[in-house]
Amino acid sequence: MRRKLIIAAVCAALLTGIEASAQDQQAPTAAEPAQAQQQERLRARIHDPSLTQEERQARREQWQKLSEEERAQLREERREQWQGMTPEEQAQVREQVRERREEQRQKWQALSPEEQAQIREQRRQRWEAMSPEQQEQIRQRRQEHRRIHSSQRSSGSDAGQRGGGGRGPGGSL
Repeated sequence: MRRKLIIAAVCAALLTGIEASAQDQQAPTAAEPAQAQQQERLRARIHDPSLTQEERQARREQWQKLSEEERAQLREERREQWQGMTPEEQAQVREQVRERREEQRQKWQALSPEEQAQIREQRRQRWEAMSPEQQEQIRQRRQEHRRIHSSQRSSGSDAGQRGGGGRGPGGSL
């Protein structure tokens, strides 16, 4: 589950970065300097490879502070950004996501079995500490994500290009 959330966050970050870089090519008008500054700060945060664990945690906490409606609105905006991208831009994002997935997979495989077991146990404890409502919300988001991406794969040009690594639905690192 966490892997899929991370992947979704990375994809969203990449989509935002691509849109921001496309907007960089257009000179901002005098009425948009605040928006241009905000986009520059966002781009710097997204593309900063030196994020510490604490900074990532702060971002997660900031996301969690948002109401469900705000989160849904942000997700919808990201979907619209994705749909507004050219096929070439989408392919570029997919490739970047694939590279990051591969890096994560290699990091996971470099861990000892004991470290992997410890991480799995931490994740299990976090899941069990959640309320039944929180768990149900996560299940519903997973189902929605699968429904959306399943329909896109079957109707899109990238059908059949997904490499699942042998994990079935609900599989995680």
